[in-house]
Amino acid sequence: MGDGIHTRGVENYWSLLKRGLVGVFHHVSVGHLPEYLDEFQYRFNLRRVYDEERFASLMGQTQGRVLWYCQTPQPENPYA
Repeated sequence: MGDGIHTRGVENYWSLLKRGLVGVFHHVSVGHLPEYLDEFQYRFNLRRVYDEERFASLMGQTQGRVLWYCQTPQPENPYA
């Protein structure tokens, strides 16, 4: 029992995930479920880190990544 491995961590993760999906997002489509699971996994793994550090870590991972949900053609800006 002293090795620090137990089922409470798994139960804690699933309760936080369930609370987030039911209480915050209300509806999650099957197509976007992996992104929601990734978000909750990230939050759970960094739960003991201050918000500022977590935010800085997250922003450090976004360089060069863009997720487009909708691409609409934009007219070229003549003033650019």
